[in-house]
Amino acid sequence: MEWNHLNPPDLPDWSSFFSQVVCVERHGTKQVFVAGQVGVDAQKRLAGDGGFAAQTEQAFNNLGAALAHVGGK
Repeated sequence: MEWNHLNPPDLPDWSSFFSQVVCVERHGTKQVFVAGQVGVDAQKRLAGDGGFAAQTEQAFNNLGAALAHVGGK
């Protein structure tokens, strides 16, 4: 079983606490685990005006970036 702990460069670097993405491969099957995403950019700045909508949009953008890094679409 192969475990890959990944911290894509377009996401905030929390690597001293946890990995943003962990991929586990076994018997030709890949499982991807993504850490909970928050409304900050790669430099850890709060999104937009800091409101709910801006933070939600950024969190989903971060999720997309995490999945894209491991080949998700």
